[in-house]
Amino acid sequence: MSPYLIIEFPDREDSWVQFILNSKRDAKDLFDYYNLVNFEEAYNKHFSIIKKEAIKGTHRTLFLMKRNER
Repeated sequence: MSPYLIIEFPDREDSWVQFILNSKRDAKDLFDYYNLVNFEEAYNKHFSIIKKEAIKGTHRTLFLMKRNER
């Protein structure tokens, strides 16, 4: 298994994220934690961020991470 992870984070302004959140209606406020800072903090427990790049013309960020040694 590779120690590397490539993952994309769509922020709250992304159209698909908005679609999903809007479908939650009254529960939408339960997702206030959904942001880039919390995403990075959660993944930093198990991975190191090697590269982080905003994707031009979108509300998405692409990450290259490497699993931390145990």
